[in-house]
Amino acid sequence: MRNKTTVFLTICLWISIQSVYAATIPAGTTLFVQTNETIASTDPVGKKFAAQFYQDVVANGKLLLRAGTGVVGRVKKSRGLGSKPLILDLTQLTIGQRMVPITTEGFRADNTRFTTRRGISVGGGYFQLRVGTRMQFRLAKPIDLGGSRDHGVGR
Repeated sequence: MRNKTTVFLTICLWISIQSVYAATIPAGTTLFVQTNETIASTDPVGKKFAAQFYQDVVANGKLLLRAGTGVVGRVKKSRGLGSKPLILDLTQLTIGQRMVPITTEGFRADNTRFTTRRGISVGGGYFQLRVGTRMQFRLAKPIDLGGSRDHGVGR
């Protein structure tokens, strides 16, 4: 009977440890990101850029990723020299030494238009998102952080 109790307690302990480290960030979660490099409105489609969270990621009251956690994004649609919007996506998240694929809804970056004193609307040309530009992305699919013990917490 003692062996059965020991096995049962061991299994319960293992399950509780796994649940502490396993986490999922649900689809629809807003990710608050700032750029680590300049992104230009004329950058080619597919160009990657580095960024990081500027706010902690919390789901169901649980801290999952700390501000400063690195992410990689890419240019999904480029303006080129025309008036198309610049659309950016996040594609990867860095957890320790591991890259985790992620899918976000596109972030639309536009050049701010303004009106001169003479009533002329100006804007729509070349622009840059400078280092430190803050953006918000929504997760299109949940992120399974798996059983990793390093979720960026405690860095």
